[in-house]
Amino acid sequence: MRVKEEFSIGLVLRNTAFHPDSSVKGSLWIFYRCSHEFIPPAPPHRCLNAVRSCPEDYNDIELISMCELAPVDYRMNQGKLYRNRFCQLCHGLESPTLSSIDELGMSAY
Repeated sequence: MRVKEEFSIGLVLRNTAFHPDSSVKGSLWIFYRCSHEFIPPAPPHRCLNAVRSCPEDYNDIELISMCELAPVDYRMNQGKLYRNRFCQLCHGLESPTLSSIDELGMSAY
């Protein structure tokens, strides 16, 4: 979630000579209008190029939801990375030899 803040900062210089050669002194008000925006980093798993959804012509709504919403458990098959086993299933990969990246000794982070 992005958070944007806007604020003003006021600074008062009292008993200040406005010119080095002047004996006239007074208060000087300085205002700054500032803004700050915090943009949190993407979750680490977003850095991996993994299949995160089912093919567009796939019509099993439950499996589509599970692919996109179930917890991340990266799986490899023939050099391709899938978000979880549900994403593998909707791409027609049902082999019991599919391995999670933990089993392969790889790290997602």
